[in-house]
Amino acid sequence: MSRRVAKAILYPLAALLTCAGVARAQWAPDPFAAAALMAGPQGFARPPVNGAVVGGYAYVPLGGVLVGAQGGAAPSAPNASRAAYAIATAGLPVYRGLAWQTYPFLGAGRGILRARSGSDATHLVLAAGLGFDAMIGPESRITVGSRVGYLTRSAGDDDSVAYVTVSLGFATRRATREATIAARRMAEP
Repeated sequence: MSRRVAKAILYPLAALLTCAGVARAQWAPDPFAAAALMAGPQGFARPPVNGAVVGGYAYVPLGGVLVGAQGGAAPSAPNASRAAYAIATAGLPVYRGLAWQTYPFLGAGRGILRARSGSDATHLVLAAGLGFDAMIGPESRITVGSRVGYLTRSAGDDDSVAYVTVSLGFATRRATREATIAARRMAEP
């Protein structure tokens, strides 16, 4: 992956995160916490090697930021391409409703990214992506979602990986004071 392509992806994402943090709507519902299993296709840029990734992610809202972790691995034959990683993530729920949220995220961690046969040494892995999670209904705890992302060891790294996943998991929202008061009033005789 060339530096120009990496900059074309990472710089606009950083600008989006910054603008969204300044301009996000204060009236939107509080973000929810989620954990999910994910699976989907992934591919290395050079040489073009396609495969699959399976893994999971989890996050909790802290001060309006979604803080969490993501991990994934690509099943592969010996002496073939390999991708396995674990990263810490931070996302900003830019658009959200009562039962859904969309969030760009950045991450950093450790992993193995190689498009050719070779060493399984772990390296620093940087990530950027976009996630979407939706509860099946406002009262449901089951979620479906998707993540689109990019993993790299550096801006000029040929062993970078792009992925698209779908997910299934669960979510929970912190009870608000208003909801607690309403529930107590309904329980009164």
